[in-house]
Amino acid sequence: MKSILQRMACSLLLASLVIGVLVGLAAKAFEGDGAADNGLPSFSTVAAVKPDGGTVGADLPYDLSNPETDYGFDTDFDGESEGYKALFSASQIGGSVPKPSEDRVIMTAQPDDDESKEPEPSQGSTSTSPDDSNGNSSSGSAHIETGTLTTTEFVSNSGLANAIKSHTYSTGLDIFQSARGDIPTDTTALMNAIHSGSNSCSFIAVRISDGATIAYNANALYKCASSYKAVATLYAYKQAEAGVFNLNTPITYTSADYYPGSGIIKSSRVGSVYTMKNVADYSIVYSDNTAYTMLQRCINKNDIIAFGRSLGCPNYANFESNWPNISAIDEAMWWAEIYNYASSGSAYANQLYNVFLSATNPVIKKALGDVHQVAHKSGSISFYFHDAGIVHSEDPYLLVLLTHNPYNYSSRNESYFYPVVREIDKLINP
Repeated sequence: MKSILQRMACSLLLASLVIGVLVGLAAKAFEGDGAADNGLPSFSTVAAVKPDGGTVGADLPYDLSNPETDYGFDTDFDGESEGYKALFSASQIGGSVPKPSEDRVIMTAQPDDDESKEPEPSQGSTSTSPDDSNGNSSSGSAHIETGTLTTTEFVSNSGLANAIKSHTYSTGLDIFQSARGDIPTDTTALMNAIHSGSNSCSFIAVRISDGATIAYNANALYKCASSYKAVATLYAYKQAEAGVFNLNTPITYTSADYYPGSGIIKSSRVGSVYTMKNVADYSIVYSDNTAYTMLQRCINKNDIIAFGRSLGCPNYANFESNWPNISAIDEAMWWAEIYNYASSGSAYANQLYNVFLSATNPVIKKALGDVHQVAHKSGSISFYFHDAGIVHSEDPYLLVLLTHNPYNYSSRNESYFYPVVREIDKLINP
């Protein structure tokens, strides 16, 4: 009997020791600060080298050795593994953009913003009847202009922005031919896709090699959702390269920064410390709303308004808001600058472009069957579903597509978005 009691006592002592060790490990896991608190595993990171020999900051914490890593994102969309392989050459963008050699991790996509659940007026909506306000109809008629832009004009990357600014856009479908004159004029299939169901849209597609352009209702205003994060992050990187910002600047996560919806920082312990580069990159790669809020603390509103004006965004005054109403032309202008910046080949520009190549929810890429690499930033909120970026097809082009459905509270709108993208692609890449 005595031996049995002794064995029981030893067992209880051993169990208490094990529990103590486990509690200690758990407590240690919650100590410290920085990205370790956001649920991501710690990886060795690569710091970018600035022209002066310093470092820009750690690269994104991707576990490239394990493409099946699950980071536990919110899941309103079904997540899919996205191959992260650059299919473009440096010559296509006029600079030296690194080609990633690894598959990226699973990025589970979800609605980006969720900043408001109240029904919105149909901002930027066009008529869902077969006839547009300028007389264009679903039979395929369009406003068509024979252009004079030539390939040689695009040796300078400013030509992309100039092509966008050079046109007068209607509320219907516009086709601006380049000297090649090869955009098909039968737009019946595209118009049928545009007028599908209760949806409305606005888009612009510009072929980079010669400036040929297709646009629809391109000046209409839409609630931007997270697509606006692209211009804020572009501004941060350009200011850092100019020496105004330091991407290594620590930013402490406070309770006031918390923002619902997509992202990972919202799950961190208050007081966790990130760098400016972390919050800028997370706002794109994870469409992190809290990271974007933290980034906004570093950006003077008047400066971002001035930046939008310098880019030629027609609605730059709206940039005073964290989530402004913008048009497809606004987004096209900042994507022209993202392309132009990437073409510079600087260390900062290369890093930023790869961030856009890694962005979650690549809607345009999926619409095109994952065939082409796309640098992009999507955005979605109830009733709105957008994506914009650079499609690295055989003849690369800039594409912005903003969509709205007043009856689609969930914001999921792939069934409308995908066919419109595919029809645009057929015309811009005949």
